[in-house]
Amino acid sequence: AQNLAEGLIRMMLLNRIDYSIVFGSEYKLFAATYAKEGVDVASLPIEGQSHYVPVYIVAPRDAWGRKFIDHVNQLLRTYWNDSDFRASAFDGMDAAERDETKKNLRDMTPARAH
Repeated sequence: AQNLAEGLIRMMLLNRIDYSIVFGSEYKLFAATYAKEGVDVASLPIEGQSHYVPVYIVAPRDAWGRKFIDHVNQLLRTYWNDSDFRASAFDGMDAAERDETKKNLRDMTPARAH
């Protein structure tokens, strides 16, 4: 497969695994790609799951790595309130997903985006 999520979903369809946990965006991409081939899978949210998906940046523990992470943090601070940046979060979402994402973004503060 081109990526891990696609490979896991294909293994499930071949009855090699019973289920897979993937990001919603990965599922949507798979479903859009394979629905036309008659592939039928279901996506269910995990009860009690946080609305926020933690993202980590890994870099060497040296001056270059620190500089890189500082740069990413600065970009987040710079673009956090940019309407185009925020709007990009809604690309490919249906109305319910947009509403949920808007609610989650309202709950977040720039202090959490570092």
